[in-house]
Amino acid sequence: DSEVAKSVAESLRLRPVGTINVLVVEDDEMQRLVLDKLFTAANGKNDGIVTFDVTFAATAAEAVATLEAPKCVQFSIILLDMMLPDLNGYDLLPKIRALVGESVAILVASLHTQIE
Repeated sequence: DSEVAKSVAESLRLRPVGTINVLVVEDDEMQRLVLDKLFTAANGKNDGIVTFDVTFAATAAEAVATLEAPKCVQFSIILLDMMLPDLNGYDLLPKIRALVGESVAILVASLHTQIE
């Protein structure tokens, strides 16, 4: 039946999600530039289904200040580098979790490679 097919097609169509606020805690300027380009490209290629609004912090102190700011946005995702200049990510993680609660996804990574 064509009405059933139309109904199924309509239910499968992607609907706009809105804005996803992302905090990137990364000290390496090149990594920040790459991530900024990736999020900008994603914003232009998803037909408005979702928009990423990205905030960058280069240090643990900057990340904490961002999260403690009176007008801090509600972040949905936090990308956390493990190797920061002022505090390692393992020590920063519980501080961030205490500030944002359990509903925020925190992705922990170290993008640094060492060549010997």
